[in-house]
Amino acid sequence: MKIVHRVFEQRQLGHDQRPCYFLNAYAVSVTGGSEPGMGFAWFSHLLKYHRVVLFTEAEFAESLIAWVRDQENVACTIHFFDLGPKTRARCWNQGDWRFYAAYWAYQRAVIRVASVSMRTDRPIALHQLNMIGFREPGYFWCLARASGVPLIWGPVGGYNFPSGSLYHAYGAVARWKQSLKNVLSLASMLLPSVVGSYLTASALLLAIPPRGRIMPRVLRRGYLFPETFLRSDIASLTVQPRDARLLKRTTGAPTDSVLLLAMLGKLVPRKLVDVAIDALCTLSPSDRARVRIDVIGDGPSRGLLEALAKQRGVEEQVHFCGALPHGQALARLQSADMLLHCSVDEGTSHAVVEALSLRMPVMAFDCGGHSIIARSAGLVLLPMPQNRAQAVSAIAQAISDTLEAPDTHLVKPTMKHLSLWTGKARIDELHRLMRWSPLAGPADSNAQHASTHPNSTLNPP
Repeated sequence: MKIVHRVFEQRQLGHDQRPCYFLNAYAVSVTGGSEPGMGFAWFSHLLKYHRVVLFTEAEFAESLIAWVRDQENVACTIHFFDLGPKTRARCWNQGDWRFYAAYWAYQRAVIRVASVSMRTDRPIALHQLNMIGFREPGYFWCLARASGVPLIWGPVGGYNFPSGSLYHAYGAVARWKQSLKNVLSLASMLLPSVVGSYLTASALLLAIPPRGRIMPRVLRRGYLFPETFLRSDIASLTVQPRDARLLKRTTGAPTDSVLLLAMLGKLVPRKLVDVAIDALCTLSPSDRARVRIDVIGDGPSRGLLEALAKQRGVEEQVHFCGALPHGQALARLQSADMLLHCSVDEGTSHAVVEALSLRMPVMAFDCGGHSIIARSAGLVLLPMPQNRAQAVSAIAQAISDTLEAPDTHLVKPTMKHLSLWTGKARIDELHRLMRWSPLAGPADSNAQHASTHPNSTLNPP
């Protein structure tokens, strides 16, 4: 396939002396969530310490360039690789396996350009920031072996194995795809790129705590490092509390006697919005009338979910808000009493992390990297369900308990330890892990640095 390559560069006087850092992130979006938002979070925070050479797909190029031009005291080179709109559509349709061919082509183009770039720029690290979880990390490991430059791989996710039965509401095809995905995720651990990256990486960052008996042993040399950072600038993106209360009144949101829950994210099967709908149906009629769920977001499953809510007779309780600009979505979230998040197939949920940043109560399952962050905030998450019936029952019980004792269950996160999960703290932790002095590159070998270990500083109290 034809890939169009173009380069954007911004240099600022005096900042060429900052250590150079190569970052390979397939998707980087200033306003997006999921992988694009994660890519931007890493890129924007690394810019504070490094001259970043970024390799990324061109879908969000214009907004990213505009953002960089507005920044002061940053220096970067961005290599954009345009794969075309058809390939991008396949990328975001996670059931379209044809995207892998394009993704491999993208990674080959990256390694060619990066090899040429290293003739003039000597990076202190080659960082492979994952786009497709554990299944395909790309080829920076080859360049690391050839050059001797340290490889950072991750945060690595993609080794969740949720049961296909969780997706019963989406039909046999959805269940089959999830089962196939589990098999491919397991088999892909033997790909040469995965094995090569695993053996070569100087730092293996784990997006989520490994579960089971085998994965903790396989990933024992990894460091727990949730990929989605806590937002320290969240207040500037949302309405203030007084305005949030006004928003409740002016939008016809329920009164204080009604529990207003918000769900935030793309409407795809793995978000399990259908579990929330069915959980409502198990409540008594009086309790059901006291609950409203605002579903913020859009996606291919919206029509099915709206039909399901109508079929179950809860269309008055479940309001589909559609896709909203990021600031409006967070304002709507802030106007709710609690975030409801039913997904069990997560790395680190942006929705959960943003709710914690807003000091909001969270009702979610104990999975993904956000489970570590939530525990450090003093929140108790719901046990990981083994099947769909358990998921529905757990959400229904949690809603019922919250209605019965709101003062007990609408618990706000404590902020004492949350500062450990901001972008600045995570990049500082990466510097300690790699034994770097932040603005001076690799530190002198005789200097004393704090050591990191999955059971020490990366796991706050």
